[in-house]
Amino acid sequence: MDYKYEECSEEQTKSSSILITSRSWQDFSYNQYCTNYITTEQSFDKMESLRNNYEDPYSQTSEEFWGRLYNELYQQNKNRITGLLDSLDAIKVRRKLDNSDFANMIVTFVQDIPYAYILDQADCDEQESVFGGCVENVKYGILSPIEFLHTLKGDCDTRTVLLYTILKELGYEPKIAVSNAYEHSVLLLNIPSGGNDYVYDKSRKFYFWETTAPGWQVGILPPDMRNIGNWDVVLN
Repeated sequence: MDYKYEECSEEQTKSSSILITSRSWQDFSYNQYCTNYITTEQSFDKMESLRNNYEDPYSQTSEEFWGRLYNELYQQNKNRITGLLDSLDAIKVRRKLDNSDFANMIVTFVQDIPYAYILDQADCDEQESVFGGCVENVKYGILSPIEFLHTLKGDCDTRTVLLYTILKELGYEPKIAVSNAYEHSVLLLNIPSGGNDYVYDKSRKFYFWETTAPGWQVGILPPDMRNIGNWDVVLN
């Protein structure tokens, strides 16, 4: 098999208030990638404070609420991840990736991060016994992109908002969909796919993309979540 491998470290190193995170992962074709980025305690505290202070007295539905919240997190964080964006873009140039391969590289970067429940009011004890790690007492049950990159702990919408932010800033047209029936959040992207799970927007197919675990390719929803009528696009 023709694939590319890079020798990478995978660690977090703290120096004063600066955290350097090195990540190593594979895409669906077993190509190995590595990158590193910096977050700071100051930036983390700022984004945590902004999220905790966010209020929405205007939304009439849960879909509208989540769309507004996701957009707020995107707006607050998009200018604080430029180092990561530059690092990912450098990989694209160095490895001569087209838009589809680049999107796959970005999404697998997030899929590779172990899943962790981010809970608002529920107790972590029960969740941890089922699957993955857990963080409790987080307002709205979601971490902002900077908080996620800093802690490497994230559940479904924590991941979709980070990916939305990365992809949007790198010139893609991502969407986020939520489902009350499935209590889940997924990414959508209009890149070529052999999958059958998508929605139309202006005669273009936007394919669903599961982000909570490695191996999920674009256009394939989990089997028990494939009723498209149970999904609502909340952020374009």
